[in-house]
Amino acid sequence: MTRCVAPGAKLSAVVRPACSGRSTGTSAARSLFSLRQQSVQNFGPLGASKQARYIGSRRHWRHVVWSGENGDDGSPETPQKKHSVIERIEVFRMKDDATAEAMQDMMDNLYTMQYSFNGILCCSVGEVLDQGPRGYTHAMHLRFPDMACLDRFLLHPIHYTISEKYVKPIVEDSLVLNFEGNVDDDVFAIFRRGDMWAEGVEHIVLYTMKDDVDPKEADAVVGELSNLPASLDSKAVLQITGGRILSGVSGNFTHGVLSRIPGRVDSGALQIYNMDPDRQAVLSRIGAIKEDSMAIDYEITAVEQKNNSNFRGN
Repeated sequence: MTRCVAPGAKLSAVVRPACSGRSTGTSAARSLFSLRQQSVQNFGPLGASKQARYIGSRRHWRHVVWSGENGDDGSPETPQKKHSVIERIEVFRMKDDATAEAMQDMMDNLYTMQYSFNGILCCSVGEVLDQGPRGYTHAMHLRFPDMACLDRFLLHPIHYTISEKYVKPIVEDSLVLNFEGNVDDDVFAIFRRGDMWAEGVEHIVLYTMKDDVDPKEADAVVGELSNLPASLDSKAVLQITGGRILSGVSGNFTHGVLSRIPGRVDSGALQIYNMDPDRQAVLSRIGAIKEDSMAIDYEITAVEQKNNSNFRGN
């Protein structure tokens, strides 16, 4: 079963953790759970003259406040600031003799890495809905505040242990890629928190651009996809991040795009998103400069919170 956030966890101010890989075990799980459950005092109406700004910095976390023009109720209508994040995508093809139990153990342990390394901002894992000709069966998304934090994660014992014990014994092949994306500088967007994030579909598209295409042109066109949520219905897409692949074992792919589609796979939102005219116009421009592409979808389903120790984030 895919893991995601249980509805009910509320955060009312933007609180971002600094990356730290030193806390492990129960204390790290408690720390991350506390951070994601923390309810900070609402800011209330923010005068129209207030601008986005960092208001503090501490050893382990920092606050961010943003506002835009006021709406009728005094609340900001749109964020004035974007936040850079590192998206890590891993896709796996299982060995023929991998058991259902072993695959479930792999997904469970990949998901719980976030409780032993508190620099992971959000996480999702799941079974690929349509394996396609390449035969990839499972996928995972991790989000980090920056590349330095990702580098520390890759050296952390929890990453090595889970890779060696649960992943490598049953995985035949995999792709790993990291790219920089931009999200609204808002706690719900950064951490993917709130009822709207409780379930949905992760839609991943990987591109190989033609050799004679200017990398800056390719970056710009892929960046157009990231700007689509501003013009699309929120019923069709919640968030899109995309960019040039910075590192990883990505085959020949040069760019990655990650879209979060709201609702269950049978809700029709993915079809609405795929057929949107604005999206189709951008895909047409990408089609003129790409050599190859691969799409992967997996579903996010809500998991109820039974105990603090079983809390599932997204």
